[in-house]
Amino acid sequence: MSERLKISLYKHFGSCEAIFEGAILQYEEAGLNYKQADKLFKYKEQLDKAKKINEFIEKNNIDIIEINDPLYPETLKQIDDPPILLYGKGDKNHLRKQYISVVGSRKCSDYGFRITKKLCIDLVEVGFGICSGMAEGIDSYAHKAALSVGGSTIAVFGNGIDICYPVKNKEIYDSIIFGKGYMLSEFAPSTPTYNYNFPKRNRIISGLSVGVLVTEAALGSGTLITANRAEDQNKQIFAVPGNIDSKMSQGTNALIKDGATLVSSIDDIFEELPYYVKKQLKTIKEDKSEDVRKLLDKNEVMVYDGLSWQPTDKEEIINKLEISIGEIDMALLTLTMKSFIDRLPANRYIKLK
Repeated sequence: MSERLKISLYKHFGSCEAIFEGAILQYEEAGLNYKQADKLFKYKEQLDKAKKINEFIEKNNIDIIEINDPLYPETLKQIDDPPILLYGKGDKNHLRKQYISVVGSRKCSDYGFRITKKLCIDLVEVGFGICSGMAEGIDSYAHKAALSVGGSTIAVFGNGIDICYPVKNKEIYDSIIFGKGYMLSEFAPSTPTYNYNFPKRNRIISGLSVGVLVTEAALGSGTLITANRAEDQNKQIFAVPGNIDSKMSQGTNALIKDGATLVSSIDDIFEELPYYVKKQLKTIKEDKSEDVRKLLDKNEVMVYDGLSWQPTDKEEIINKLEISIGEIDMALLTLTMKSFIDRLPANRYIKLK
């Protein structure tokens, strides 16, 4: 079943649990044809398997983040085919940051290693988190660089998050589990590593970020799939140029030729970012207060908590909160004047601190 149909079902029923309590006619009303509806109805017979998965999740402190959860990343929610449910583990506070996804070749050169480490550390120092797929090579170097300077990192898996893959990245895996980052997967725990899962995973890697940085990649590399998904999602694509004689740089050089932003320092990335991202990073860096809510009144706290680190439509804020539109308008105005939030075009708002 496509992600769009899953989203349609979720919107119709309101929760994953309610979907499995539905009838065939209700499934058809949600957009499924009879064959699909009948198959889903019969799938209820596998609910015992789902209950065992839930028991495993509770026992191993794995988070379940549904698409209507306030912690579900807004940037991911905005892509055409977001997963309706994510499994996570680590410190959920890492989900609140802005991310650059850093990807590249599994068999990278010393040049790829050095430039990945430098750019990731520089990105962390200006306030970004680093997102990648924890594969060998560039992915693992990106995670390590972020962790080395106390930065946030998200690892997106193509298997269940209870499985460390590849095994040689156990040190990164353990660091993330114990709160130094966060792990995400749309695949249930114990799902093995299948090659066909990785293209699905790649859309999440690009979807979580404001832009994708490719530091080194050969032509035909799986990394370019992530870049293509980023382009489909209207994300900024950044690429590091390399030696024209190096096979490991042919992919990045081709991306630049096709319009990706050439990156020689993070200044090249910063110049291409949306205004609200730049302003948000600047405000976060300047503001060191641990609990901004202490400076707000009751309505301001409600509206502030209803917003995200990504742009949120005013209509969505109104639907979330049980206070009047007038009170919401006043809170949005005062929060903007206090520089806690910023108003963006198309009546959207975003947290600044």
